[in-house]
Amino acid sequence: MPYVTTAERIGMRKGMVEGIQKGMVEGKKEGKKEGKKEMAKNLLLLGVLTEEQVANAAELSVDEIRLLKREAESASAGGDEVR
Repeated sequence: MPYVTTAERIGMRKGMVEGIQKGMVEGKKEGKKEGKKEMAKNLLLLGVLTEEQVANAAELSVDEIRLLKREAESASAGGDEVR
């Protein structure tokens, strides 16, 4: 059985804590991005704003808005709409 020193245990624990914290930060960023995309989809569905206005409101690029629009159109055309 390998011998693990106290310093090694402290180092492993510190590494795990840092890894968990980094994962939480990344998860929050990803969640915020998904929330912005959902808001953009809803704004697009209203059909009142231009792509540029939706991009500005959702803090996304116009290219991302166009991609979301295409995805929404293909989903509705294919009957993949979730209710």
